[in-house]
Amino acid sequence: MIYEGAPAGVVAAGNRAGATVVDIRSIDGTILHVAADAISIVTGPYDGDPPSRSYVTGPRSTDIATDEDVDALLARVHPARALLQFTRLDGRPIWLKGAVISIVTTRSPDADTGAVPAGALVHVGSRDQDVQESVNDVLTALANQGINF
Repeated sequence: MIYEGAPAGVVAAGNRAGATVVDIRSIDGTILHVAADAISIVTGPYDGDPPSRSYVTGPRSTDIATDEDVDALLARVHPARALLQFTRLDGRPIWLKGAVISIVTTRSPDADTGAVPAGALVHVGSRDQDVQESVNDVLTALANQGINF
């Protein structure tokens, strides 16, 4: 759940209706009051982004881009279960909410060679995410949080 339109300058985490809420300022300056448990993916910058760019996925149909460093953002996000850290194919970290991962499988074969690349394809929320970790490593991380496939 997201609450939009807080007065400018209001940036504080709090508790609304029993849910931990984190306030996230999007790159257009809008402050979004986001239920921490609604966050399914947090990632840092992509190529061409400023180094302090981070993205939050889950609470709305599109990513929320912020100009907050990913480590600072993660230090403020406290979902009921910790986000699991994996590695994107570009070598950068990505944090996924284990409870919304619905599929873990091998990555698709290469179109030219037919070889199956290393890593896993994880379906989290409504999107697919390729990670460098093996299917076994992803399943182990999930099992360590009490999530069994």
